[in-house]
Formats: sequence, structure tokens, C-alpha cells
Amino acid sequence: MRGLGAGQRIFELRERPPAIPLTGVAVPPTARGPIVFENVSFEYPSRKGVEVLKDFNLKLEVGESVAIVCVF
Repeated sequence: MRGLGAGQRIFELRERPPAIPLTGVAVPPTARGPIVFENVSFEYPSRKGVEVLKDFNLKLEVGESVAIVCVF
């Protein structure tokens, strides 16, 4: 029975609106080329003044896969 409750909770979490609003513009599926992040800084709305990213730079070439892992 615990599995049923856990499954229900997963669906509730999936339907919940994100705590951090999504912003930006839609990218058409035909767009190709590198993706470049330059001097990106980020802090969570709930932790004002605590920068998670500061002056972050990254260039991803077409077909390249990257995983970003933060360790605190």
C-alpha cells in the first residue's frame, strides 16, 4: 500500500506549479548551433544574496551532452 501512496505523491509533485517561474523565449526545433552561457549568475528566490552561480561561462557545441552537478 505504501507504493500506491508514493505513486500518488509523484503525480501530485509533477502537477505542482514550479517554485521558480520559467522565463525566456521558445526556441524553434529547427534552430541549430552552439549554446553559449556568458557571465551567468543565479540565486534562488528563497535565498537572496546567496549566489549559486557567479560569472558562469559555458559553450555547448551541437551534439554535445553535459551534466552539471553542484556539490555543497
